[in-house]
Amino acid sequence: MIFGMTYYQILMYFAVYAVGGWVVEVFYHALGVGVIVNRGFLNGPVCPIYGVGAIAVFSMTNLLGRYVTGTSGFIEDTNILVLLLGGMIVATLIELIGGAALDRLFHMRWWDYSSQPFNYKGYICLKFSVIWGVGIGFIVRVLQPTVRNMVSLVPKMLGIVLLIVFYAAFFADLVITVLTINKMNRKLQELENVRASLRRLSDGMTDAIGRTSQAIGESRVQAALARAEMKDAAKAASEEWRETAAAAKAELKVSAERQKAEIKEQAAVSRAELEEKIRRQREELEERAGRLMEELSGRKIFGSGRILRAFPDAVHRDYGEAMDALRKKMSEKLPKKGGKSAA
Repeated sequence: MIFGMTYYQILMYFAVYAVGGWVVEVFYHALGVGVIVNRGFLNGPVCPIYGVGAIAVFSMTNLLGRYVTGTSGFIEDTNILVLLLGGMIVATLIELIGGAALDRLFHMRWWDYSSQPFNYKGYICLKFSVIWGVGIGFIVRVLQPTVRNMVSLVPKMLGIVLLIVFYAAFFADLVITVLTINKMNRKLQELENVRASLRRLSDGMTDAIGRTSQAIGESRVQAALARAEMKDAAKAASEEWRETAAAAKAELKVSAERQKAEIKEQAAVSRAELEEKIRRQREELEERAGRLMEELSGRKIFGSGRILRAFPDAVHRDYGEAMDALRKKMSEKLPKKGGKSAA
């Protein structure tokens, strides 16, 4: 016995409320968005934070209930004010600790209340703290007595078998999800690097084209200087050398024009070769980025695609830009009203 519950009851209540919390999350999201999505952190129909929250609240009410009531000591007899306030505090602490722990472990903020008033670092906010308090009041006063009776009706041996199956699947799912998220982070890092390479390529192309244009301009300056020198030479020549100066003038003009044409041709060829090389590199990088996005957004049932759809507002601490680009790409694939694709 611990906190007024047996270990068997704790394991059972965690399983019931973790699955029940998943159902609530999916239903709430479906009402708001109109799409049924697995909203759990895990692949299976389980939201562990609800199970942890339920056990924490039951432990609190079991400890406090006996001191604020002189009745049976059941958690549903807990003073309503103590229940609402205590439930709100416990649920808020769990949400804060859980959000911060997930952020620290996976470098991602899975939910973000930054747009809500009276929030703390986006992990918690007053609005949802009040909602948790009211919800816990309903669970403790209305739902938990029924759940407790249902659990007591399950034969002990059958209950143990069900728990073994549930927790074996739960921990296997947890390991798979952690591996999936780590792989997703590596893919996001690669996508971020590809996008950075594309930016550098664009900047390099602009700079190279600028240098090529400058070379063409320099050829024109050189031709103009040659013409000026030619005119000066013609002026300085005496009358008897006019014929020689005319020949020199013609020769200089031809030489200057030829030099100008050669430089311009070389610059044009270099620019064309450069643009073709950059075009091929850009196509390769864009193809690689597209492949990474397909890998990240695919596997809607198991994999990173499911996680990204389950947490559409998730914010990545290290690869936020890549996440935004991926989210935009995924939104383009969502069907419009009437079943038509947005792509």
